Amino acid sequence: MDGRSTSSHSGGVAKRGAIVFPEGRSKMSVLGFEEARRHSAEVILPGEVRVFVAEPPALLLLKLIAWSERHHTQPRHDAVDVKTLLESYSGDWNLDRLYDDASDLLDRFAHDVERAGAALIGRDAAAIAEPQTREVVRAILEQETSEDAMRLASDMDVGVNHNLQLLEALLYGFESR
Repeated sequence: MDGRSTSSHSGGVAKRGAIVFPEGRSKMSVLGFEEARRHSAEVILPGEVRVFVAEPPALLLLKLIAWSERHHTQPRHDAVDVKTLLESYSGDWNLDRLYDDASDLLDRFAHDVERAGAALIGRDAAAIAEPQTREVVRAILEQETSEDAMRLASDMDVGVNHNLQLLEALLYGFESR
């Protein structure tokens, strides 16, 4: 995460922290957009087309917020992406970080690499989150790991108990930054 900076704002599309689509039918929060802008990587596509893609911790912030806003109408859409991000953070590409920089998380989760990876992306996401984004995401995670709620874990696809363990690890990492 290089923290590379691009232009200072997203062009003034948002009003009062949200984008309202034509005829007011749908509304989308822009919470997390600034973090995604600041923490993106340039990708070169065929034809030398250059695009910026949010790095995984920033994408996680966006997906959690999007899920909280539209899980009633599109329950699995963002939740499956959250699960993919949580599971992928323990991939081969990130094992050196887990063992070198986050051994405390491996110890905390009895060397369960997948849960330690979920905690690490939580730690990384908290480190880049602006205060308002951090509070909203923390509230989502606290609600979704409580005994009363299993909506996100259920929406993440099969393996609800496993999904809940990943979310609990994510919350732990998010709070332990």
